[in-house]
Amino acid sequence: MSALAGTGRLLRLALRRDRVQIPVWALWVFFFVVATASSFDQLYQTAAERAKFASDIATNGAFKALYGPVYAASTGGFTAWRCAGGGVLFTGLMSLLLVVRHTRGDEEAGRSELLGATVVGRYASIAAAMLVVAIANLAIALLAVLGLVGIGLDAGGSTALALGMAANGLVFGAIAAVTAQLASTGRAAGGVAGALLGVAFLLRAAGDAGSGTISWLSPLGWSQAVRAFGGDRWWLLVLPLAAVAVLVPIACPHGRARRRRRRAWAARWGWPGGSSGGPCSAGPAGSWPQGSSPARSPRTSATSSPTTSSSPTRCAGSAGQGAWSTPTWAGSSA
Repeated sequence: MSALAGTGRLLRLALRRDRVQIPVWALWVFFFVVATASSFDQLYQTAAERAKFASDIATNGAFKALYGPVYAASTGGFTAWRCAGGGVLFTGLMSLLLVVRHTRGDEEAGRSELLGATVVGRYASIAAAMLVVAIANLAIALLAVLGLVGIGLDAGGSTALALGMAANGLVFGAIAAVTAQLASTGRAAGGVAGALLGVAFLLRAAGDAGSGTISWLSPLGWSQAVRAFGGDRWWLLVLPLAAVAVLVPIACPHGRARRRRRRAWAARWGWPGGSSGGPCSAGPAGSWPQGSSPARSPRTSATSSPTTSSSPTRCAGSAGQGAWSTPTWAGSSA
């Protein structure tokens, strides 16, 4: 069985569950971008006013640290300055929350175990979560482009700004996929990913307040360096896409990350053999703990005793999926 089997079904399920959250996030970012552009257009209507404001930003260290430098003294340039410097935090936060919800959150809620009993590949969950994030960020990008072009801004600069924000969201979605494999709880995974988002903001702020070199260490700095409405450096969109291509394979549940997850689940459920991941030494993390299965069948005699285990267990098959192993009871009637 393919490791991505069932990704489409999981994607449809995730989109159905997020039918409210994703539109709310998309509309919020849309209104933020459009309101920002409209306010700058009304506040600075002449070229002299825009040039003076751009000069004030260039000489104000606090403004540069919060939002970065301005690359164009225009309404579009000011919008990109505000959105690429601070608005990208919204797409990053949305993405990491969505990924944690559909990976570690589903494991804690038991949904992953139910889905694991069907034909679902080992990497289908992560693939579906990343596809959800990609769809959400592309929806935000499309709405942002339509809104900015609708108020009269350049289509090229609007697209560069929107794609930079969307690419930033993908990066932090991939970061959350990694933390979901390492953390013991969904709350911890979201907390670590959120802390990394904060670190990225601090790196970008420190770099922009100085020479700008440190900003290249932050995904937020990459989105800003696209310079929407100020040159449109499209090639810089390769950086976040390359980061996603590196992080997603790391997030796939295998190797050291998977062993850490198994130990965490073993400690939580009290399984023997912390690195085994459950009653079956080859089983995946999150298998049914001993003693949590339904009671013995009434057809079993009172004097019978189990020859294997007192509860059904799930052991890993050749494709890494769980296969239920029914206990054999000595003395049970046929």
